[in-house]
Amino acid sequence: MTRDEAMRLPILTVSGPELVHWLDRIGRLRADVWQATRLIDPDAFPVDRWTDRLDEDATHWVIVDGDTPVAAMRYAQFDDPADMPDAAHHRALGLWLVPPVALPERLVVHPRLQHLGLATRLADHGLAHAIASGARSIVSEASAPTAEMLRKRGRRVLGPAAYDPRFPGVSFQLVLTEIGPDGSVR
Repeated sequence: MTRDEAMRLPILTVSGPELVHWLDRIGRLRADVWQATRLIDPDAFPVDRWTDRLDEDATHWVIVDGDTPVAAMRYAQFDDPADMPDAAHHRALGLWLVPPVALPERLVVHPRLQHLGLATRLADHGLAHAIASGARSIVSEASAPTAEMLRKRGRRVLGPAAYDPRFPGVSFQLVLTEIGPDGSVR
């Protein structure tokens, strides 16, 4: 597939009742992508799918080729930063987040479509949604390549995120985007 063809693939917004149809497929895409990196604990995804409780309440964006998910990202937003999954780690770092706080994460692109702009497209989609939803801070945990892509797009890389034993070969980075009251990105 060419970059132009990849950039024309539709982004579906999935949440609420329709998420039941998609969540298993998103979980399988995540496991497939992460297993392809060979940087994970081989026992991390024994059922070849990965989801967690936050998935059920989040919005997901899925890029599809036909009916096949080839890229996905999860988005949640919190009025109180203390309610976020890694709130204790953020406090330990002295990170003060202006609420509401957007949490785009679990960004994956199928290996055969990597480096065609789909990750950037999803990241930009998440930023636009966060601004439209009134978020004032966006915090993400990203692999080194994704963190670098976000840094080039004006985000601030703060340093290592909380260690995740499922990914012993990956040093995730904490990335912050601040949004002004006028929707400007700082």
